Amino acid sequence: MIKVLLIMMNLAEIIKNLHHDNWRVRRDAVRALGQWADARVVFPLISALGDEEWAVRQSAVEALIKIGRTAVEPLINALTSESWRISRKAEEALVGIGKPAVEPLIKMLNCENVGIKTRIISMLGEIGDPEAVMPLIKALEDDFFRPYAAAALGKIRDKRAVPFLIEFNEVTALGEIGDPSAIPFLLTMLKDGSWNNRCLAAEALGKIGNAAVGPLANSIKNKELNNRELVAAALGKTGAKEAIEPLIQALKDKDPVVRWRSARALSELGHAAVGALVKLLEETDSDIRMRVAEILGKIGDKRAIKPLNELFQNDLREEVKKVAGEALSKLIPERASSLTGNKLELEDVFFLTNPGSGRFFKAKIVNEIFDFFELKEVNDLIRGETRPPVPIRCRYVGGRLVPEDFVWVEPFFCLISERVRSLLLEHKFTGWRTFPVELYDKFGKLIEGYHGLCVTGRAGSVDISRAPIAVLPSVVPEGEPEIVKQGLYFDENTWDGSDFFCLKDRNDFLITRRVVKALQKARPAIKNWKAEPVSYVRWPLQWEENGFFFLTDDERDEVNRIRRELKEKKREAKRLAAQKLKMENDLPYIPLLHSLAALNCFEEGTMEEAAFLIDKGLGKYDRQTLSWLPERVQEREICTEIIKKFKNEEERAVNLLSHTLQSNGDEKIRAAAAFALGKLNNIKAVDPLLQALHDDIALVRREAVKALGSLCDTRIAEALIDIISLEKAVEVKWVIAQVLGKLRDSRAIAPIMEIIEKEDDDSVRSMFIEALGEIGDSRAVPFLIKILQEGGVFAQISAANALGKIGDVRAIFPLIEAFANEDSNLAASIQYALEKIGVPAVLPLIRSLGHGNRLVRSRAAATLGLMGDQKAVSSLLSLLSTEKDPEVIVSVVQALGQLSDPRAIRALQDIARNSNVDFLKEEARMAIQKLLTKKV
Repeated sequence: MIKVLLIMMNLAEIIKNLHHDNWRVRRDAVRALGQWADARVVFPLISALGDEEWAVRQSAVEALIKIGRTAVEPLINALTSESWRISRKAEEALVGIGKPAVEPLIKMLNCENVGIKTRIISMLGEIGDPEAVMPLIKALEDDFFRPYAAAALGKIRDKRAVPFLIEFNEVTALGEIGDPSAIPFLLTMLKDGSWNNRCLAAEALGKIGNAAVGPLANSIKNKELNNRELVAAALGKTGAKEAIEPLIQALKDKDPVVRWRSARALSELGHAAVGALVKLLEETDSDIRMRVAEILGKIGDKRAIKPLNELFQNDLREEVKKVAGEALSKLIPERASSLTGNKLELEDVFFLTNPGSGRFFKAKIVNEIFDFFELKEVNDLIRGETRPPVPIRCRYVGGRLVPEDFVWVEPFFCLISERVRSLLLEHKFTGWRTFPVELYDKFGKLIEGYHGLCVTGRAGSVDISRAPIAVLPSVVPEGEPEIVKQGLYFDENTWDGSDFFCLKDRNDFLITRRVVKALQKARPAIKNWKAEPVSYVRWPLQWEENGFFFLTDDERDEVNRIRRELKEKKREAKRLAAQKLKMENDLPYIPLLHSLAALNCFEEGTMEEAAFLIDKGLGKYDRQTLSWLPERVQEREICTEIIKKFKNEEERAVNLLSHTLQSNGDEKIRAAAAFALGKLNNIKAVDPLLQALHDDIALVRREAVKALGSLCDTRIAEALIDIISLEKAVEVKWVIAQVLGKLRDSRAIAPIMEIIEKEDDDSVRSMFIEALGEIGDSRAVPFLIKILQEGGVFAQISAANALGKIGDVRAIFPLIEAFANEDSNLAASIQYALEKIGVPAVLPLIRSLGHGNRLVRSRAAATLGLMGDQKAVSSLLSLLSTEKDPEVIVSVVQALGQLSDPRAIRALQDIARNSNVDFLKEEARMAIQKLLTKKV
């Protein structure tokens, strides 16, 4: 095809085809330009990097890589493109070009654009050319760029970087380079470093390989060393046969965590360890036999079948026999599949998942044993592929103080109550087991009766190719329709028959309809769980960019057909609307309502955003990403003209629109009528809009509520209060909350608080909490303080905002205490609230500079700086003389710079001259500069 193009067409015709409607034509044109290998085709190909179709973009990358050196400078310039697609693909092309791009990229390291410089450092690492080593070593001197430069040097793997990486404690990069000269430093870090650095040092030593085995073997024998479990993990990562013997000895260690880590390490060494492991099945210690059986199942070596079968048949411990049976099921797949004759229908499969409500008890893992390769450890725990050596400790991090039947734990697994465990046993559900946990409440008290849940049932891999193309409403309120692949598909024949199972390449808890029904029927109701059909899964097409899946050409044809249809539908709606607006005679109100609906005139949020961005100048924004702006502004203008048409005959229009709202059979027309009535701002519209609050369709109810929010009538608040507990649709609840806040009617306080208590949806709760702030009645303060103390983080943020708007001094101390929460967004909302409260908050903030929690001290100092009250200066200077935590010191330094008091200059100069921490020195210099500037 490409050869034919080259023969039959000239260059201009090929470039013209880059704008063809058919994506196949555009792709073939790009490929043809790649064959041309001429400077004239570089800029057209760079333009094609922004094509809406991934296959065209990827072909353009491949073409530019083929052209090579000639494309380098234009591609470097394209890194600053306003199109994120062009910029990202230009980066991919430069990495693909490789060596010819290195010198020009090194020159660009002097650019002032921090974002571009960071990306160039990363690109040099991806290219991996030694020419970049010395410039990257130079970049290590800058605190901001150091992590990126270290990562890049790790990828290049040049030994010249080792002493410099040691100087700056860049442990991970040392492991990537793998040079034995780093071993003494890494062993010191393993012994004396922070917990995080000890974990990183263990990983780095593992990557160095054989040369690290001897020193690590000596370390694991040292009973005085506190981190021998990390040494065991490092030995496993070496991949060396020489690591087997010290790890087998460590399996007999008295420390259960060391034994567990050693077992996992042996499984990573794989087949080479099988012979030695089989001998350990005869050990008298049942824990060793169980751990070894688990390892052999994970390794998957057929040599283990016979000894495991003997263990399964003859061992006296039921727990050991159970683990041996699980291992045999992994080694003999037909053994597992023979356990079921059931047939699975995908409509009977559901996700067991977190309902997403921030009001329920939430927890977080606090065991240090999971800090090493944390995600992999937790994944293995969820999938039942490891038995933790000690109970997993979990602590309260938000929500109600008392846990429900399900407790969801960060990063992602769940605990179940004894009641749920008994129910699962009673129904004889398969494919699950529990592991021991310790659950602690907000005050550190142990909560009895909870178990960790893991899934041992299995099915095959996800098969995205079976998921059909679908057009779905946007997950963003009032957004454009989204083209996706929909549904979680897998080969049903690979299912092992379990009621609980997970797929080979995913960690979701999948359950059968039988489980769902049992959980739903339980009384009293089991709370804090949700069963979501697997058909609900969306695979956004942009994931193709990351190689997550790839569409077939036929699927691309379908996607492009849908895109054209959606665009044509919009164009036709605009054409018809313009045509109707030109009609001089009778008011064509039904056709105009059709236009309001077709042009998404209800999406006022995106319309206002479009107008704002256009007014501010598109040059500052990504024209490719925000390509919808001009079109949306044009649609906004048409919508405005339609409303003007109604206003020109307002009295008649109100009557016609009211009648339509009450009687028209088309839900979108009724919604458009409600929208238009709100824009007319006529008091006669109140009655029909109040009636529309009971419409069967959520879209109509939503538009009716929005319209009522623009009218002034005492009946509106009362009507909304009446329906507040009856409304089911989330999007309508949002608007009710907004309107009640706008109306500021104190009668709504009690009903709103009741809704917040009962509502599961975080977004709805947050909207109603914000509404309490807008109403501004101090009677809501105790309730908001309770949310601040016990709610999920989204609710806490809204509560802080609301308390700031009310401005009641009772909120000051609870707000300051909430600074202890690690969430930075919540901290920002608390700062806003305290600033709004003003002077009464200053003295409590000064007192909190001596708080035992570093986050409270740091954020209190930052807030005092923002508030600008000179009374804080002496206390901040006093804290500066005693504080040891660098983050707190930074906040104090910044606050002193903002307060502009000359008394701070000497203390700041001392930090700028003598501090051992570079970023503290820089912050002190900046603060001094602010002080001197303001002094002048």
